[in-house]
Amino acid sequence: MKENILVRKPSDLTITWAQKIVNSHSCDTKVARVDIVSMEIGTTTWIRVTVEHNGPETLPRHWFVKLPSMAWRARLITSLPRLLHTEVRFYKKVAQSIPINRPVILAAQSKFGRGTTLVLTDVTEFGASPGHSSDTLTAAQAALVIVQLAHFHSS
Repeated sequence: MKENILVRKPSDLTITWAQKIVNSHSCDTKVARVDIVSMEIGTTTWIRVTVEHNGPETLPRHWFVKLPSMAWRARLITSLPRLLHTEVRFYKKVAQSIPINRPVILAAQSKFGRGTTLVLTDVTEFGASPGHSSDTLTAAQAALVIVQLAHFHSS
């Protein structure tokens, strides 16, 4: 039976929840602690966490968790659950076949009427700097985004 990893709020990001995710990657690894590093609420809720465990170095300790928005106005927009569900399908079924840089999926689950939870490696694991919704792109960065999108759509 598939473990339920769906969560609705940051307080649901517990050791027990993280252990369910870790179990699918390393059966002998034990989670000791889960700490919220940052949270950003917009059209979705983004939460960066550190997960302390005794597993191998290949098992990330910095995770990026994406949930439906905690902002009531954003939740009123009916297309958002479908958009997040589509993102889960992308990471589970399509991402591996597309030659673009992206985080590694650790877990994803979506249930109609219950919500969606997407857990990825945090880009800080690879030395990258996470963006923020308030960030603006330089002209050079925008050009790179366009090139990546063109490459993505040509695949």
